Amino acid sequence: MGNNAEKLVYSVDEMADVLGICRPAAYALVNREDFPAVRVSPRRIVIPVSALSNWLEEQAKRKPPRVLPTPRAAKRNRVAEPVSSLSITDLEDKRK
Repeated sequence: MGNNAEKLVYSVDEMADVLGICRPAAYALVNREDFPAVRVSPRRIVIPVSALSNWLEEQAKRKPPRVLPTPRAAKRNRVAEPVSSLSITDLEDKRK
């Protein structure tokens, strides 16, 4: 394949660069059922350029647009569950 040939597929890192997203967000995309990623080996995932373009066009038509949180953002936005139903007064009484 010569240098002048257009790419047929992107790697996950190349796709992240093209889309301007971080690597974890790119892997979140390729693991979606509706995303056109192809696993060519246990360690290699490629994304056909034309399929990515078509997928992006379809996503742009959806209302409202779907924004995926990165794994770090999802972790940051979690709400802590209450540890127990005891109040601070109950805890102070137990310490005495």
